[in-house]
Amino acid sequence: MPVRREGPDIRDDGDAWFSYWDKDRNGALSCDEVKLACRSTFVDRHGGDPRQMADIDEAIEMTFVCFGEGGKISRKQFLERNTGLRD
Repeated sequence: MPVRREGPDIRDDGDAWFSYWDKDRNGALSCDEVKLACRSTFVDRHGGDPRQMADIDEAIEMTFVCFGEGGKISRKQFLERNTGLRD
């Protein structure tokens, strides 16, 4: 059975991707929301491999040190061209 990605394609529409994964609709993404989003977005790459998913989680946690003011990433921080989390 092929693995299927959930949500909009981050490469095509970062704003729609952000909105889709902002599950609590507060206008920001928490570390947990980004982890879930990246695991689902890149499922075709990691195929559910626990080690690769742990690597994704670790990379996101390290990224939140730079981006995650107050434990959240705003839409602006995510979408900012060339410096945002999306890029």
